[in-house]
Amino acid sequence: MRIVEFQPYGDHTRQVWRWWSGTTFELGRPPRHNEIDPGAFIRALHKLWLVEWLARNDSFRYRLAGEEINRTHGFSLRGKGLAEVIPNNETRPQIEGAWRRVLAEPAVSYQTGYIYLNGQTVRKGERLVLPILANESDTPTFLLGITSLAKARELELMEAESPEPDYTHDFFPLKELLVKKA
Repeated sequence: MRIVEFQPYGDHTRQVWRWWSGTTFELGRPPRHNEIDPGAFIRALHKLWLVEWLARNDSFRYRLAGEEINRTHGFSLRGKGLAEVIPNNETRPQIEGAWRRVLAEPAVSYQTGYIYLNGQTVRKGERLVLPILANESDTPTFLLGITSLAKARELELMEAESPEPDYTHDFFPLKELLVKKA
């Protein structure tokens, strides 16, 4: 699948995707942090999170997280580093690697299947991670993400499209979306 054909399963995820891809296409670059328009995806705010990459110590810090995200983790993620939120040393390097790729290429990251796992809980759904530029720069330093746990209808669609894999993770280079504009 190419980025220009990409459509997330869930309504909330599609709402965020439409805003981000439309803004990126219009501007010819991802939105800056101060250009984020929460009103464009207001129904999705409870599933949204924003992470900043901090160059000085090469780490990721949550700047905000919606109510559903905080509830899933059992605490507020705001202001916490990734190691505080994901203490599992096996999982965290995978997350950091994916996030670094989103910022470096830049690219869009999209996961489906088992997206939330801890010692007692396994949940299916989808996660979309998008690069956001720093306010005064053309360098992505923020990640705007939406994690949406699947409802019955979305699970049916996911399983109909790919019944075998319990997990998929795709990356779409941003340049593919911008080439469409040219």
